[in-house]
This record gives sequence, structure tokens and C-alpha cells, in this order.
Amino acid sequence: MVSSSFAVVRWLTLLLTLVLASTLAGRAQIVDDSTKAVYGPKTTRVIYEAEVRRDSVGGTPLDTTLTQWPQARFWTHDTTFQQDLGVFGSASRPLLYQPNLQLGARFGRNVFDRNVREASEVPYYDSRSPYSFFRYVQGSAGEQVFELSYTRSLKKNFSIGVDYERIASNQILATSAASAQVEHNNFTIFGRYQNESGRYHLLANYSASRQATREQGGIQPSAAEQARIKKMGGVIDSLFNYGNEQVYLTAANNIDDRDAVHLLQTYRLLTKGFTAYHVFDIRRQYNGYTDTALPRDGSGNLLFYDNALRNPTATNDRATYRQIENTFGLLGRTERIEYNVYGRYRNAWLEEKSTPVGRSGTNPRLVAVGNSPNDTLNVKPRYYGQLFLGARPHSTTTPFTPLR
Repeated sequence: MVSSSFAVVRWLTLLLTLVLASTLAGRAQIVDDSTKAVYGPKTTRVIYEAEVRRDSVGGTPLDTTLTQWPQARFWTHDTTFQQDLGVFGSASRPLLYQPNLQLGARFGRNVFDRNVREASEVPYYDSRSPYSFFRYVQGSAGEQVFELSYTRSLKKNFSIGVDYERIASNQILATSAASAQVEHNNFTIFGRYQNESGRYHLLANYSASRQATREQGGIQPSAAEQARIKKMGGVIDSLFNYGNEQVYLTAANNIDDRDAVHLLQTYRLLTKGFTAYHVFDIRRQYNGYTDTALPRDGSGNLLFYDNALRNPTATNDRATYRQIENTFGLLGRTERIEYNVYGRYRNAWLEEKSTPVGRSGTNPRLVAVGNSPNDTLNVKPRYYGQLFLGARPHSTTTPFTPLR
């Protein structure tokens, strides 16, 4: 009796399944991102400012290759060969010649540019579905790169996104002291808009970059090692003990803070490729260096710094650069020539200040240092107002093709 009852239930279940299947098949098929891979790398495009200026918003497909991940020179935004201080994320300079592409006044303190994303190179996205990007690199001696980005289209012609990035590393010299040496954090919020006709485009982003670095000044040879170096005329093996070495600086800190607001507007005038544009750029960069324990030898002579210091026991250097810049230009292209005519006006302010020991300065994270308890050094702020007019023609032999 029980077995026959189970048989009836099985037959009823099978019959009900067939009825439901035929009903769903007769109405419509389910097509969405839950049952099919509708969205993927081919439905998301990366768009850069240089493309939008030329009235091109087709974008670039996502790069899904996993190449060059183990190479440290690709971990940061500047992928040229760099010479740093032996610690990932520390001050660096390019080994290859790089022409100066910035007109007029500039701050000149760029040893940490490698870690900062340039505002005009922030990627924007055209995505049919929410898109997220994640990367994590862990190297030796605490070397770390972490980045998380998320963007989505709120409407067909409007998208926003956020990006957070952290670059860090530990010291490899004199590791008996505090181990963290470099910590860089960068936060970016960005958005993109275009009107229904595609004639007007707007790109905007805000980025905040914060970097703190403990400076060590390099290996300080002992008296015996200095004698051996002088005798042998070169570096000796005992200077490669790394964690057990003695360094020149034990209380030196370097701060690099940056904020940037960047906006681009373009409007197609007559035909595709003939575009008027406006770039609005606000930047602030603060650099502060302080050392409250100047290294000296047994005779009292400074070992790392020059003797021309305002304070005999500590040093402090602080500078803030602010800039507001507007650029109006016209881009066009014919069968024979491509041109860019523009006008640019820049307002820039440079301020330097040093305050006495124990008194608060413009940045509370730094130790304020002066020559005496009642002395304050204020360098008069400098103002730069600069106007640039320029044109850049570029001949081409390729036939004119309307940009997509």
C-alpha cells in the first residue's frame, strides 16, 4: 500500500514538471544575467580624457590579461624605469630622459609622483552593469599594493565611480626599530556624462593623495668600516647586513599631501572631430620634512646635513603650492592636418613657513622647529599669474575617418 502511494506521488510530480516546463517554453525564454553571461569584458569600456577631447567615446575594451604582474615597475602608475631608495614607494627619479610637458611655474617637488595618479589620466567607464576592479600584490619586506575600484551607470549617459589605492612597504635597514617605512593612500571619485545627441561631454574627478615616509638617510658605516673602506677603496661586504646596519636618520619624516579637482567639458561644433573644450584644474600639494634628531659624530659635526641650518638640533621644511588653471581650446582634423589651438591662464601660490619648537604650525602632524623659542620664519607667499597662448599643428597622411 505504501509503495503504491509513493509511485502515485512520483507520477504526479513528473506530470506537474512537464506541464510547467511546457507552459514556460510556450510563453518566453528566460534571458538575463542569472542564467546567461550577458555582461562581461565586452560590455564594459574604458574611456580616457584624451579620447573624449577628440570626440571619441567608443572606449577601449578591458584588459583581462595577467601579464607583468611580478614586475615591480608596473605596480605604480609611472611604468618607466625608476631609481628609488631601495624601498618600494620611496622617493624616486626616472632613469630615462623625460621632457618637461608642463608650461610655466611648477612646484618642482616630484619625487613621489610615481605613486600618484595624474588627474587627466583617471579612467572612466561605459558599463551596462556595475563594474568592479580589484588587485592585490604582496611582495617581500612588506611591499604591498592594494586597489579597489567600483563604477556603475546610473543612466544610459551618466556614470559614477570610486577608487581606493594603498601602497606600502617596510624598512629593510635597521629593522630593530619601527618597521613601517612607506604608506601611501589615494582616494578618487569620478563621474562621466554626455547628452542624448552625444555633442556634449563632461568628465570630472576629485582625488586625495596622502603619503608618509620615514627617511633613513642610508647606511652609516662604523669607524672600523670606514677605515676598511678607505683602505680597500670601495664598498665592503659588511655593509650588506641590512637589518643589522646602522642608519644616519632615526627621527626623520617626510609628508606629501595632494588634492586635485579636474573637470573637462567638450562640445562638438560642426562635424565630428571639430571640438571646443574647456579644462578646469585645481591642485594643492603640501610637502613637509622634519627631523628632530640630527646625526653628529663624536666631535659634534653634522654627519648627514650641511652645517648651514637654522636650528642646531632639528630641522623642518614645509611648503604648500596651490594652483587654479583654466584652459579653453579648439581641436580639429582634416585630411591633411590635425590641430589644437588653446589659451590657458594659471593662478599659482607658493607658501613656505617654519615655526619654533613647541608651537603649532599649519600642519599639526609635523614638529614645528625654529631657531629660538621666540623666532618664526615666514617666507612671503609668492603669487604667479601666467597666460599661455599656443597652437599645435600635426600633419598626417592618413585619410580622415570620423571618430567613433
